[in-house]
Amino acid sequence: MVHDGSDASKAVQLNKCALIASVLCCALSVAPSATLAQNEAQSQLDGDQENLPIEIQSHILEFFRSQNVATFKGAVVAQQGALMITAETLILHFSGSADGQRLNEIFGEGGVSISQGEGTAKGAALHYPLDSGFATLSGDVEVREGPSTFTGDRATFNVETGNSVLEGSVKAIFVPDARIP
Repeated sequence: MVHDGSDASKAVQLNKCALIASVLCCALSVAPSATLAQNEAQSQLDGDQENLPIEIQSHILEFFRSQNVATFKGAVVAQQGALMITAETLILHFSGSADGQRLNEIFGEGGVSISQGEGTAKGAALHYPLDSGFATLSGDVEVREGPSTFTGDRATFNVETGNSVLEGSVKAIFVPDARIP
């Protein structure tokens, strides 16, 4: 982060980091649709996950005020409760002014992984324009639900309904649940 070193400037920069973290909470609702029922049940057990604190770790955070962009670089781990997103880079695009910013879009690059419970989705890149309600993983996508695995070139998740589409060289391996006769 760039600041002039004054206490007021440091406070503004800390407030910006807090704003980034708090706005990211709605973005972290991206989860593989195959785990929707399990996630809903777990959320009921855990309480309202949206209100849990968010922790983001990375080697670098760059905030470009004039462009309304925050970039986390280097072994990024964003976690809220049981939900975790990892990537080499996580880029957040905002709109608005210093009085009220709104997160518009999230890009993840380099070994993106989204996991919650037994469900995990992995790919080379993540694109999530929040207004669209659709998150897209691309590049050697792998979705796991317990021992079952689904692979393809691109997966699109409707974060509202839990519906998803897996495209391009799709392969599915279903492992029957041994507990059900």
